[in-house]
Amino acid sequence: MAKITNQSTLTSKYTLPDQSEQQNETQSNISTAENMTTSFLKERKSAKDFGVPEAEIMQTITLTNNSEYPISDITVVDTISEGGTFKTGSVLIDDVAQPDMDITTGVQLESDIQPNSSCKIEYYLVLSDQPTQNEVTATSEITYTVNEAVGLKELTNETIISVENEKITIKKTSDKSAVITGDKITYQHEIKNEGNIDNTDLFFKDTIPAETTFVTGSVKIDEQSYPDYDPSVGFSLADLAANQTIIVKFEVTVN
Repeated sequence: MAKITNQSTLTSKYTLPDQSEQQNETQSNISTAENMTTSFLKERKSAKDFGVPEAEIMQTITLTNNSEYPISDITVVDTISEGGTFKTGSVLIDDVAQPDMDITTGVQLESDIQPNSSCKIEYYLVLSDQPTQNEVTATSEITYTVNEAVGLKELTNETIISVENEKITIKKTSDKSAVITGDKITYQHEIKNEGNIDNTDLFFKDTIPAETTFVTGSVKIDEQSYPDYDPSVGFSLADLAANQTIIVKFEVTVN
């Protein structure tokens, strides 16, 4: 609880009938104002500070009244950055479901928060299934009234959720679209980590088409030859860091 107090002092002099001069000091009453920024605590938390695409992560806003006044007309509006959305019907107020409320358009509390009391608002934030950002942020704007101070507005702290996006792609191409018996086809595989998480224990395998025969010793990884590798058996690849690419090539002969 934080109070701003103020008191004035007035000094004066007066003269008595015997011509003696006297000094007087008068103090005003003490004026008090409550600093609601510090007396009305507004804190938000995220159940996790990371998530994978489509994850549902609980968000909690706790409002605590440490002032001596009731707080009324409380509305909470959340702003969620690109890559995250509010899960419809997920709002809870003090553990009671509020399926018709939407935190992004505004949740209005039906009751005042009395002194030395608190209120908890919860909902699920859903991460995008195809994220384009590495993090999602959310903040709450709290609008409220205390005594004659109507429509006070303040922001909570910001929660930050990092998006752990695991996305490996393989683009396969061949150097020929039409062949005859005896021709060789070179297959190329562009293996790319388009996410932001390193991938380990990579194992590559390719079933050779029945109409062809694998050319022994033709495997190349990033242009380095691996004569003992056979794609039909499979082989390990190096770890693949975020935004890195591995090129795998091999040849087959058309039967």
